[in-house]
Amino acid sequence: MSDAALSEREGPIRTVTLNRPERLNAMNPELVGALADRLAEANAAPRPVQSS
Repeated sequence: MSDAALSEREGPIRTVTLNRPERLNAMNPELVGALADRLAEANAAPRPVQSS
């Protein structure tokens, strides 16, 4: 797993952080792949139940 994009979940909120500060988060194939992986993980994660 690449650390070019990081993901963390806090309750119902998921934050994805681009992590290439030395390149000002410029997109390259590694970052695109890492971002796609983090988004796929978020999409596959169980959804929090909303109460009304």
